[in-house]
Amino acid sequence: MKRLGLAVALAAVIGVFMAPPASAQQYAPGPTVSVGNTNPTAGGSTLVSGNHWCAGSTVSIYLDGAFVGTATVGSDHKFDFDLVLPNDISAGNHTITVVGLDQACENTQSVSTGIVISGGAVSGGGGGGGGALPFTGSNISVGLLLLIALVLAGGIALIAGRRRRVATEK
Repeated sequence: MKRLGLAVALAAVIGVFMAPPASAQQYAPGPTVSVGNTNPTAGGSTLVSGNHWCAGSTVSIYLDGAFVGTATVGSDHKFDFDLVLPNDISAGNHTITVVGLDQACENTQSVSTGIVISGGAVSGGGGGGGGALPFTGSNISVGLLLLIALVLAGGIALIAGRRRRVATEK
């Protein structure tokens, strides 16, 4: 039993050193959206830019859920859109959402970012959201979970082997 525990623990340690680092994993980055001016005024404008979208496709831009226009994605997977804000937009937090195809041109993605309209009293509504970033990855990898399971199994096997040996020596 002791040999089994050592073998499992050794396999777990080898797995840590043989696994490629997370940065070496091959994946296409998710679409992004940014704004040039995160604090525009009512009636003003801000540049909405995006990267990692499907080249040659069209993305739709929304302000607080209301459609405001489209932009064409260039061959470099980027787009720019000059968002002109309404004169009567309330002060406070607002959300800009872009909907389009991801860089692989396979899945529709929706990415949001926030702006804060300055001036006047802050309204109660305003779309909320703030500058929250989209979640584009996982919190823990399957390999790490497997590693933890192997280390635990090895430790249990070592303890069980020691208890059996102590019990037979008495």
